[in-house]
Amino acid sequence: MVNYLVDYENVNRDGLNGVGKLDSNNSVYIFYSEKADSMTFGLHKRLMETEANVEYFKATVGTKNSLDFQLVSFLGYKIAQNEEESYVIVSKDTGYNSVVEFWSRKKIKISRAESITSDRQHSSENLLEKVAEVLGPELSKYSQCAYKAIKCSSSKAEVNNYLNKNLPQEDRQYAGVIYGKIKSLIPAETPKEENSLNTQIKGLVDEKYIEIVSKAIKERKSKSGIHTYLVKNLKNQQIATEIYNIIKPLLKDKS
Repeated sequence: MVNYLVDYENVNRDGLNGVGKLDSNNSVYIFYSEKADSMTFGLHKRLMETEANVEYFKATVGTKNSLDFQLVSFLGYKIAQNEEESYVIVSKDTGYNSVVEFWSRKKIKISRAESITSDRQHSSENLLEKVAEVLGPELSKYSQCAYKAIKCSSSKAEVNNYLNKNLPQEDRQYAGVIYGKIKSLIPAETPKEENSLNTQIKGLVDEKYIEIVSKAIKERKSKSGIHTYLVKNLKNQQIATEIYNIIKPLLKDKS
């Protein structure tokens, strides 16, 4: 059983990528506030269709990080109910890493991920095994630290910094060697601009059209050029026109 606690104010709809692939053995707790209380029809549809248990919590705001505190309080409540389950904080905020570290020391299966998809791609069991494998017998005692570095970080630079900060003082000379061995296990970073555009498109059109629509917007300078590109590549004028009308709000900077 995996419990996803989503800081929707931080990740917005990006954080819920992958929710449609969850089964009834998963629960998703979405913490939102008046600063972030809307979603696309596409996301709403995925949340309605997922087999996972989904609950919403509107956070009381007014002080800095108020949503974060309420999410962490709920996390403690859930852990007290069942210490055997797994917990994932879905947020880009590295401030949650200290929470992950605290509960990890108490043998709770917990991590932070930027989205449900990224967590599922690097599940605890598989990732720990892979880390131990690439480190080999000589560096096996550093497996847990290396594993946590990957789970708690959102970039290769953060992983490297984590190792240099958290390895025992006398072993920090090995940080570079360990980083070199686990580098291939660190999720690739998506350029922010491309990720943002694809995320907006995902909420509007069917997944199979995302690549074509994205290319149309990036490669064509005018609205008419985008429409022509869609007609040509989708080979269906009716579908192309429907998609064009749907994505119009994204074309404000086009002539």
